[in-house]
Amino acid sequence: MIPPGEFMPAAAKSGLMTAVDRWVLVHTVKTAAERRRGGKRSNLFVKLSAESLKDPRLLPWLRDLLKAAKLEANTLTLEVDEAIASSNLKALKILIAGLKQLRIRLAIDHFGRADNFLNLLKHFDADFLKISGELIVAIKDSQNARERVQTITAHAQEMGKLTIAEYVEDANTLAQLYSSGVDYIQGHFLQEPGSSLDYDFSAD
Repeated sequence: MIPPGEFMPAAAKSGLMTAVDRWVLVHTVKTAAERRRGGKRSNLFVKLSAESLKDPRLLPWLRDLLKAAKLEANTLTLEVDEAIASSNLKALKILIAGLKQLRIRLAIDHFGRADNFLNLLKHFDADFLKISGELIVAIKDSQNARERVQTITAHAQEMGKLTIAEYVEDANTLAQLYSSGVDYIQGHFLQEPGSSLDYDFSAD
């Protein structure tokens, strides 16, 4: 097994990120359809590269893919990195408009790293804000990080957006998040990555 950190830079350098994204999307949609047929409703998140964000062929291709799979709404959420989104606002707005028609949700990944993150919220009409793991990791020891996370969650609630805390790796971090207003958590403390979708959320 080759981790993404090893092959993704090579794929980007070779101009293959669009192909990688589409491969992932095809397999994600297939998995979601299989789970639906098995009576399990899932919302699967897929990271999108800058190349795919700017690709005008993505939306019609994705429309045809979902139509063929007969996938229901709100089963798929696409993630765009905050830095990529802020550098491609025009392309992002086009993507958001298309995703709404396809009833696909959008998440801004690694949110809160930019100094002007509150101003960026005016341009990011996203359903989810995935708060940067750098802030979440620092929340145990940094008052500034705690205040920044609380500011993000407060503004997100005002704007009707859901927040996800990345990199929740231990109980102390989770304890700090209880009063922050975060809606969801993601990280190894909940479950480490695996090759199958066998997590039982009802156990929590």
